[in-house]
Amino acid sequence: KGPGFVRDLRKAGRDGWAASPVKLAQLPATQPHAVKESDLAAFRLAGAIEMVFVDGRFDAAASRLAEAPRGLLTSLAAALEKPTELVEMNLGRHAGDEGAAALNAALFSDGAVVDLEPRAVVAEPIHLLHVSTGAEPASHHVRHLIVAGSSSQATVIETYAGLGGAATLTTAVTELLAGPGAHLRHATLQRETLHGEHHGKLVLRLARDATVTETGLGVGASRSERTVDARLAEPGAEAQVDALLLATAAQEMALPTWVDHAAPHTTSNQLVKAVLDGKARGSFIGNVLVRGVAQKTSAAQTNRNLLLSDGARMDTTPQLEIHADDVKCSHGSTIGQLSSDALFFLRSRGIGPEPARLILTKAFAHEVIERAPPELKPTLDSLLTQWFACRNVPGVHD
Repeated sequence: KGPGFVRDLRKAGRDGWAASPVKLAQLPATQPHAVKESDLAAFRLAGAIEMVFVDGRFDAAASRLAEAPRGLLTSLAAALEKPTELVEMNLGRHAGDEGAAALNAALFSDGAVVDLEPRAVVAEPIHLLHVSTGAEPASHHVRHLIVAGSSSQATVIETYAGLGGAATLTTAVTELLAGPGAHLRHATLQRETLHGEHHGKLVLRLARDATVTETGLGVGASRSERTVDARLAEPGAEAQVDALLLATAAQEMALPTWVDHAAPHTTSNQLVKAVLDGKARGSFIGNVLVRGVAQKTSAAQTNRNLLLSDGARMDTTPQLEIHADDVKCSHGSTIGQLSSDALFFLRSRGIGPEPARLILTKAFAHEVIERAPPELKPTLDSLLTQWFACRNVPGVHD
């Protein structure tokens, strides 16, 4: 039953990939290379329960699982050797079979299964740390399944990082299922090297009175696209989706979101901000669907974009499709540059031009960072500072 299930999932992925108009550079999957602790240290999260994946494969020796409750975490490769009902009933059932998700279904090698029992409370953040060594051109495909039982609570953070200078392709699919009354905080940090290409998909499925908050940061990769697909399936479900995109040089970043209000008395709130410099290109396509049965829906969607150069460009398309008549829905989008008056005010107080621009850029991004899990706020602030300092360094993007 297990091998047949995996075979069917991968066949669906191959069929979906063959029919997809999306074209990605296909690089060979390879065995993971050795990675030093000194290389991992920069990406670790202090105090976290940590699963480490090197070149797409679970690395037990590098992981930190001593504090993990029994049965909470399993590598997907191990789980598929003897699939449980949880894996059989949920893996691959929600992510679809289009584009990069189809490629991932056909080729995924490993990942994590996070099983939160009903009423379980995990105080420590669960960190799924992925490192591409970049030792040679390669592709890595990981898939995660997160199932939160009723009234459970946890924080799950995914980090995708890169080390070497070889071209890499990463696909990552996460299916997160929040049971009745569950409260989950989830975050995704994409900080791969500019020799990499990243395509990810986060699928959220919320039951009655479940709450999920998602924070996404995109700062790396030459080209990246990350889709968020949320379905509020039962009354009382609430989803908060925040994202911050930082791009410079010739980077391309895309964030399509899909929020489906499929039941009454559901709430969603999206806040997406982008800071673009150089000749970077950004794209946000936000879709909110309110079905006819979803009366008393509250849905808000906001996209704000800051261009630091004349060559940067942002395409934004917020969309609402409403089939119910008793709802509270709003959307909006802005694109602009730093205020010349605010810059003059800071300069008049003896602050240099670049520090002044950094202060205003941090103020712009502050709202997203403040809504992130507390364990991540220092990391996000530091990454923003590093990005701002390095964005114009000659040769950094060669």
